[in-house]
Amino acid sequence: MNGLMGALRNRLGPCALGVLLLLTACTGEADQPGGGGQEDGGGAVLEASKLVAPLAGGYEVKPNGSRVPPTEADLPVPLNTVEANWYRSAGVYVIAFGGLDLAEAGPLCPGTSVQAGAGFEHVTNSPTEEGACEGAENLAGPEAGVRSCGALLLYITEIPENTEGDLFASLEVYQEDGTIIGVTGVVEADMSAAPEIDPEADAYTLPKDLVPGATEVTC
Repeated sequence: MNGLMGALRNRLGPCALGVLLLLTACTGEADQPGGGGQEDGGGAVLEASKLVAPLAGGYEVKPNGSRVPPTEADLPVPLNTVEANWYRSAGVYVIAFGGLDLAEAGPLCPGTSVQAGAGFEHVTNSPTEEGACEGAENLAGPEAGVRSCGALLLYITEIPENTEGDLFASLEVYQEDGTIIGVTGVVEADMSAAPEIDPEADAYTLPKDLVPGATEVTC
């Protein structure tokens, strides 16, 4: 259960997930190798990732740290409808959330972490809108976190690409009373299966089904 792992690492123990991209806007940088290369028009062709984890686990954590089964209606998104597609850029992992409709889901607090051995490392959260991560610890630094490009939501993690362990991604909702409800997915780290991406591109040509009904997005 990503996103929990700052404030909730001690409460949830090894079953918890660490928490997800940058604040808005793409700027259109120079060419990147692999699947993130710029085209003449300024866009980038995004190669399909082989490192993919469906967000298949749901959780609800009360303010006192206790966990209860969440109701399906309370989850940020239905289970198994969103996938964390893992990429790499500038030495860290980057996530593209496939199948996510932010207009339908509303404000979210994505997060990421890696579990190496018994603990979680490189835990970050980042809001898709101001206030969505109210109460979360370990907010992403200025070079990491949520970045949206049209309907595509990216998350630049602080997880080194050569790390070993299990990669966690989550989408969470922080309620006013301190309750955290989220969905999470996990996959074993494998940088060879994660293509390069340019998270600063001003447009992307997308793999099929990454964004429902779209093969191109503009930032």
